[in-house]
Amino acid sequence: MLVAFPVRSLRNTFIYATCPTALGRLKRLAGAQAGWKVEPVATGSTKTASSGAQSAVVNGRLILEAFDFAASEDANVKDIAQWLATHALPPGDEHAFFRAKLSADLVVLSDTEFDHFVRHATVVEAHVKIDDDTGTAAKGALFYTENLPPESLLAGLILASVERRKGKDAHDKGTEISKLMEAIDVLKTVMQGSNGLQGLADNLLQVGGDATTGRGLIVVHPAGEVA
Repeated sequence: MLVAFPVRSLRNTFIYATCPTALGRLKRLAGAQAGWKVEPVATGSTKTASSGAQSAVVNGRLILEAFDFAASEDANVKDIAQWLATHALPPGDEHAFFRAKLSADLVVLSDTEFDHFVRHATVVEAHVKIDDDTGTAAKGALFYTENLPPESLLAGLILASVERRKGKDAHDKGTEISKLMEAIDVLKTVMQGSNGLQGLADNLLQVGGDATTGRGLIVVHPAGEVA
C-alpha cells in the first residue's frame, strides 16, 4: 500500500505527497499506534507539515511539477509527519537526513490530485532485450518498465500462521505437530534473524524482477516490535 509518493518541487528537490485515503488506510493498519487524525483536503490546496523558510513552500504557495497549490501549515499534518519519521524509517544515522526531510516536507493533497501524480510521475524506462547468440539488441524486443521512484514509502502487514498439515502426514515425515513453530516465533525469526541468519528488519532487500538493473531495492522497517 502506497503511503507517501515523492513529487518534484520547486524548492527542496522533492516533497513526500500523500492524501486522506492513503492516510486512512495506514491508520486502519496501524490501529491505536496512530494517534493522529485523517482530515479532508480541498482540491487546489495542500496541508503541509511546515511552511517556514527552509520548507518547500514559498509565500504560501507550493509548486509541484507544473502545478501551483495554495499551501497552509497544519498541526495535524505535522503530527503525522513526525509519526511517520519515527515509525516508518529505520533509526540509524544513515537515515537521519530523510527522517528529518519526511518530518518537514510531508504534504497532504486531495485524493484526486494525489492520484494524478501517482499515475503520471512514476519512473518509466525503455529497455531492449539482448539476443543471447549475437550479444546485440534482439529484433522487435523494445519494452518499457514502470517503477515507483526512489524514496517512495509503502506500508503493509507481515503475517504468519501455523502450517496447515494433517496429523498423519506430519508424523510420516517425523515431525510432531506440537513441535511446529508458533506464528509469533516465525515472525520473530523472519524479522530479527536466528542462528546466525540475518533478519529482514532494517536491512536492504531486493524484491520482484529487474534485479540486474538495480530495481526492487527496499528497506524493511517494522513499525512496532514483534512481541
